[in-house]
Amino acid sequence: MKKLLLVSTAIAGVAMMSSSAHAAIALNLGGYFDGYGVYADNNPPAGTANDLHTYAFRRDSDLFVNGETTLDNGLTVGAHTDIDVGQTNVTGDGNTGTASVYLNQEYAYGSGAYGRVNLGISDGAAYLLQVAAPSADSNVDGLRTSIQALNPTAGTQSARLTGLLGTNGTTTELFGAATNGDLGYAQDDFRETDRITYLTPKFNGFQAGASFAPQPGYASSTGTMLGDDPTVAVNTAASYKDIWEAAARWDGQFQGVAASFGAGYSGADLAGVYTAPAAVDNYNLTDAPKTWNFGGNLAMSGFSLGAIYKESKVSEETFVNAAVYDGTVTDKTYDIGLGYDNGPYHLGASYLHDRTNDPVLGNAATTLEWAPGQEYTENRYALGGGYTFAPGMTFRGSVAWGKFQNAALGGTTAQEVGTAAEVNASNDFTQVAIGTDIQF
Repeated sequence: MKKLLLVSTAIAGVAMMSSSAHAAIALNLGGYFDGYGVYADNNPPAGTANDLHTYAFRRDSDLFVNGETTLDNGLTVGAHTDIDVGQTNVTGDGNTGTASVYLNQEYAYGSGAYGRVNLGISDGAAYLLQVAAPSADSNVDGLRTSIQALNPTAGTQSARLTGLLGTNGTTTELFGAATNGDLGYAQDDFRETDRITYLTPKFNGFQAGASFAPQPGYASSTGTMLGDDPTVAVNTAASYKDIWEAAARWDGQFQGVAASFGAGYSGADLAGVYTAPAAVDNYNLTDAPKTWNFGGNLAMSGFSLGAIYKESKVSEETFVNAAVYDGTVTDKTYDIGLGYDNGPYHLGASYLHDRTNDPVLGNAATTLEWAPGQEYTENRYALGGGYTFAPGMTFRGSVAWGKFQNAALGGTTAQEVGTAAEVNASNDFTQVAIGTDIQF
């Protein structure tokens, strides 16, 4: 931490003492707009209240403002602001509502022969150096997804842990027709957080980085856990502190084969005072989230093949049937992608598997608590392509299909105490998305 602070202080000092006081700062505007028409068949179970729309429009757009100048000593100094101006619903990013404008990123940076430092609300090193697998459409099946109209079985939560490990601390991430969910695999722990990040310069294709944040941003500081019932009481005192990330990546070429390999880690400490759960349905965290990923990608003659693996863990205790249970919630994700690019044309296919295991899941109704817990699984296949019809403008289309599943661990529904019963359930889904991606 001290080294990172010294680096950032040195960059700031050099910038102020430089003789290049009259250097002009170049101001640039940019951004993107994604607009899609989406058909989704979620196949909700018979008798449920899920009356989902079959057709929907999805959009996502950001506006970038960047100011930058290069000093006489070769140091480049700038500031970047990213404003989200057009998501239909941004539940997955710490905000709610059908329309919003909010700050996504805002940071200053300095870069030169000794690397780059970002200071402010920005992505951490684990994401910045993460390797992505080829995709059918990166907005649908890439690192971060913004175009979804998918909904898991009624009464279940998604298999994602992003409420705990991601940006916001929301307790659910359902992919109904009113939401834009995220079936991506980006390492987004405490994404929208003030942090300092240092990235080394590239040396023979190798680059490393590290990030530090004293505390998380948005509601992730509540410790609310996705995978738990959204109305279960949590230990809000168990907020997080000292959030670290570290990552490394290598990009190179050997005998006509381009290759990329990378790995990243992020972790935090609990800031609150731990107290054991003393009542039905209380959840207290005993350890802060830890996440790591690794991935690789190979490309030759227009073809590319890649795969990633990501694993997240957090420990908890819960009060169930007059007893305290300890367990570790684990989310495992892998994605395999195949792509082909030929001039303006792109074809791609991918398979994503995500499984969340919560060994001590309970329910908010005091008449229903069960052990050993619950397991959520998502499987998604995607096939599609795109055509770049002008610089920065791409027409895209994709088909995605798969299944959401939830089940009591042990494959039985006989774990319950009380009058109600948890039912193992699943639903298949199909989605067709056609749209355009405009970069400006």
